[in-house]
Amino acid sequence: MIDDQGSYPLIAPKDFDAPSVFRPENLLRESRRQKSLPAQSVPAVCVLDPDGDIVRHLARTGTGSRHLGWACYHTDMWVTRVNNPCLAMNLALNRGVLPGGLPWRRLRCAPR
Repeated sequence: MIDDQGSYPLIAPKDFDAPSVFRPENLLRESRRQKSLPAQSVPAVCVLDPDGDIVRHLARTGTGSRHLGWACYHTDMWVTRVNNPCLAMNLALNRGVLPGGLPWRRLRCAPR
C-alpha cells in the first residue's frame, strides 16, 4: 500500500485552471482514424432533430444525405441545402435523447 497521496492521480491535488487534455480536434482525429472516416468539415449551422422527423423527411424525399465524415459515436449527422447554405441535422440515438444526458452545446464536437 502506498501512503503518499501524490502517487494516486485521482486524489492528488488538481490544477483546475489547466487546459483540458481532451481537445475536440484530437478526439475527432482519433475517432475518424478508428472509424476510417475522411476529414470533412461540418456545416456552420447544425440543427438538433431529437425525434428524427426532419431526418426521416430528408431520407424519404432524397433531399439529404448522411455526413460521411461525422465522427461522433452516438449520433448521425445528415446534411441538406436550404436556400443554398449547407445545413446539418443531428439525430441523437434515434430516440430523442442525448447520450449521457449531455446538453447539445457540448455535443457540437466539430471544429471547422
